[in-house]
Amino acid sequence: MQDWSELEAKRFTRRVDAMHQAGLWQDDKGQWHEGISNQESEYAAERLLRRDRDPSDDRRVCFECGNLNGRKCKAMRFEPVRVVLWRCDKFELKVVKK
Repeated sequence: MQDWSELEAKRFTRRVDAMHQAGLWQDDKGQWHEGISNQESEYAAERLLRRDRDPSDDRRVCFECGNLNGRKCKAMRFEPVRVVLWRCDKFELKVVKK
């Protein structure tokens, strides 16, 4: 994989932080925690970086969608797939307010 640009590195860090805070995860001792584990967040953020570099890849993760309301999808009415890249006809890019 080619070196990351400064923008890609910042986007990666923002995604990891946001995903880490977004859901529940269970550690190896069976304890539940808020957010997605650091390891899973980093893995997903790196896959998103590769996806971003490929203009033909139109897959998304539920985490990026404006239909995600807490742990439910308003459009599909199911608990979202946390960090799996997939295609969804109901996808609406989430607007992030700064």
